[in-house]
Amino acid sequence: MLNDKIAIVTGTLPEDVWDAVHQVNLRAPWLATKFAAPHLRRSGRGPSIVNACSVGGLVAFPRAPAYCATKGGIAQLTKATAVDLGPLVRCNAYAPGAIDTPMAREHIEHAADPAAAEWELTAPQINGRLGAPEEVGKLVCFLASDDAAFLTGGGPDRRRIPGLGKQPGQA
Repeated sequence: MLNDKIAIVTGTLPEDVWDAVHQVNLRAPWLATKFAAPHLRRSGRGPSIVNACSVGGLVAFPRAPAYCATKGGIAQLTKATAVDLGPLVRCNAYAPGAIDTPMAREHIEHAADPAAAEWELTAPQINGRLGAPEEVGKLVCFLASDDAAFLTGGGPDRRRIPGLGKQPGQA
């Protein structure tokens, strides 16, 4: 089972938007886990839950309080689920950073300064680039597979490295 829903909020944040982001990013994965748990416990095939966290659940992004709060909740939900359902059901999360998706490209292309917008997305990443969706897919498949049978309760624990990225135009 893969929990992966995203809702990003920018600008002012009305309560109904906060509630909607919470519903999509935290409540939906919790409900999916709640209702899948009895079936997963009965499975003899090494059942696994993989949650989509985010770097935004570990560090704060500007204009994204609901997103960051709910993704931080996913990190904790993953750990609590691993404790509650283990050892029969494993639960892990991933936080890949910025991925080269149509949404990310649209964000970059419509920014007042596209180079600065891309830098803002890639600077916190050690490799300094957007990740490929295929790279994330391979990670999720690994976490769900029997090859990761020893891993449970794990998830992202990245920290922003100050000064890691260079501003556009810097050598």
